[in-house]
Amino acid sequence: MLRNDFDLRLTNELIESYLRIAYGIRPDEFLDSEKGLIEDNVIYPQLKQLIQEGKINDAEDLLYEYASPINPDILKVGLFFYYDLNRLDDDVLEKADFSREEINEGLHELLRIYDQEEFGAIFR
Repeated sequence: MLRNDFDLRLTNELIESYLRIAYGIRPDEFLDSEKGLIEDNVIYPQLKQLIQEGKINDAEDLLYEYASPINPDILKVGLFFYYDLNRLDDDVLEKADFSREEINEGLHELLRIYDQEEFGAIFR
């Protein structure tokens, strides 16, 4: 349990730090930024819907269909996606056949795709 709490906080810190540095988004601005993503991006609302339906693996697959260095907006979408997942209760994740470890691994894979894995290494 203590390890899960530590992993949760560490993942949040990674996402919050990257959003602050790369996009100038402070944690208290997350909801406004998320609203902007919903209005401006086709994929993010689909990801949110799949999360609500408990289809987290399908949502992650969708994210990675679009994740590519030639599509830099997906990095921000992915950061919010993993932030959303990290806020879910362990029971919800487990019911969807997903784990905190998979959140962390997915987040680091996303950073790797965008050649940002060195930033993620700080939080390992």
